[in-house]
Amino acid sequence: MWQDVPENYRPLPVKTDGLKTYQSFFVGTDHEVCDKGSGKTSIVEALNTKWRQRKSGLVRRSCGVWIGIEQDIVERFMVLLEAHNRQCINQWLSKQTDQQPT
Repeated sequence: MWQDVPENYRPLPVKTDGLKTYQSFFVGTDHEVCDKGSGKTSIVEALNTKWRQRKSGLVRRSCGVWIGIEQDIVERFMVLLEAHNRQCINQWLSKQTDQQPT
């Protein structure tokens, strides 16, 4: 699965809760296990909640499995990610415009 992570993201620091699975997945990375309530994972948790609410198609509804489900989920996630990135860029541009002297 690590091979699916874009190469330019791999050297970036990773902050997770103490789930043992993460410790085996992020071997050889800058992985920091954060205490609950530290706030270091709150941005990611907020994004997960936002995406889960906005993209109900990513929620499992049945036990049935479709052979193309992996590609479908990837495509849905990428659409969601692109929309989020566009929103962040627009907010940043709006702040830059507001800060320019008149």
